[in-house]
Amino acid sequence: MAGRSTTEAIHIMRRLMEKYRERKRDLQMVFIDLEKTYEKILRDVLWRCLEAKVVLMVYIRAIKDMYDGVKSQVKTVGGNSENFLVEMGLHQGSVLRPFLLALVMDELTRFIQEEVSWCMLFVDDIILIDET
Repeated sequence: MAGRSTTEAIHIMRRLMEKYRERKRDLQMVFIDLEKTYEKILRDVLWRCLEAKVVLMVYIRAIKDMYDGVKSQVKTVGGNSENFLVEMGLHQGSVLRPFLLALVMDELTRFIQEEVSWCMLFVDDIILIDET
């Protein structure tokens, strides 16, 4: 939720639960934790989501260029590893990283959002709330 803190989200959910409890009505909540989401996004999924969100092709090509042929290595006490290709995930430290994740999450959860009464999206968490 843009511009909102976790504390505000918890407060909103708590008030919602209290209102339903007062009315003796059931409320269902599903909490989805997408741990390590940034590192797990497949590039093909990213490209399809960018296209589905009608991002201009010039921007998609620029982002693809940033991700094409990216190599990394692991530094340890015993020395550095050989270079290896990084073929999935979003670049750590990139200013586009949160935007790209939000875009992918919004596109992938689009159908879920239409089915439930409330859907709260956070960086790597989703809360689905609905009446029973």
